[in-house]
Amino acid sequence: MVRTRSTESDNESATTGNSVEEAVEAEAPAVGVERAAIEHCLRVVGFTRQADRDLLINDGFESFDDFKNMKERDVNDAAEEFSKRTVNDGRIIFGNGRIRRLKGLMHWVQDAYRCNRKPDHTKFTRDAITTAIERADGRKDELDLSDIVAKATKPDNFTKEKEWPAFETAFTGYLDSIPGSFGIPLSYVIREKATPDPDMIYPTFNKETIACAPLKGTKYQLDNKRVHRLLRGLIRGGPAEEWIRAQTDREDGRRDMIALRAHFAGEGNASRRIAEADRLRDTLSYKSERNLPGPHSEDV
Repeated sequence: MVRTRSTESDNESATTGNSVEEAVEAEAPAVGVERAAIEHCLRVVGFTRQADRDLLINDGFESFDDFKNMKERDVNDAAEEFSKRTVNDGRIIFGNGRIRRLKGLMHWVQDAYRCNRKPDHTKFTRDAITTAIERADGRKDELDLSDIVAKATKPDNFTKEKEWPAFETAFTGYLDSIPGSFGIPLSYVIREKATPDPDMIYPTFNKETIACAPLKGTKYQLDNKRVHRLLRGLIRGGPAEEWIRAQTDREDGRRDMIALRAHFAGEGNASRRIAEADRLRDTLSYKSERNLPGPHSEDV
């Protein structure tokens, strides 16, 4: 079959928003749930010809997992490769608009995986593309500033048991400022709840990723190792070091933090802190009583 040259014409550019989305349900072929979902998304991006969608799907845009580890340069490379094909071999001229929106689709898919959920194609719209692109731009800005912010928020070394609550808060804030391998703040690695509350409404997307990011997979393993090394550097020579020494070879930052919380914030330490507070209160009370003026000699 001879394929005609495809361009992003004025008519295709005008097919946006609801007009694209309303046509999707009627056109989606019964060729498998995920393929139909990908076809929907490619239609919203602006690939309105079935032949073009087939070519893209067969060339590496077959499933949402294909988008998971994709980079923006991969979209650029695909656009360039298709533009160099002959007409008979399936040339497609993406155009700047479709390139931008295809990158938006990539970011939208990856945002879903950042929250440990499968992308729902029924929620993919032109507005969703815009939001995904804005989030990606925000992550780039945060990455550019991350070294400066991390340096400013790095806590002092943990040297005294009584300073654990302050250190834990400061260390979490420090990790908040460091993007992980998937653009999620490293603090997700040490979150207390492994399984997020499914009914929770988060104030920001960033908070949602920290609470919901998967605690498994290659990217998590890289981030977990990095957290271990950052934590180990801040507790070296202090009272916390002995509590993770036996598991140091694991390079497991999450396991480290669980062990330290169990010891320093556990019931035994909490009781000791209460006892210390009681002793301090009694001492201050006793000193205050001794400093009260005694009876004057003329009153005796």
